[in-house]
Amino acid sequence: MAELDSLYQEFKALVKDEGLKLSDALKVITQNSAKSLKFYPKKGAIQIGSERGYRGYG
Repeated sequence: MAELDSLYQEFKALVKDEGLKLSDALKVITQNSAKSLKFYPKKGAIQIGSERGYRGYG
């Protein structure tokens, strides 16, 4: 669960400390990992044709 806690802390910092809107912070967290895993835009995007989430942890 360390990865999830780390991801949550990063998301929280983007919003609280950096002042990003929730929607922008969510894009950073979901799209970047989906892109690095070559899942994007099938995963990691909220748009027509995209599937819902994936598990980025074991």
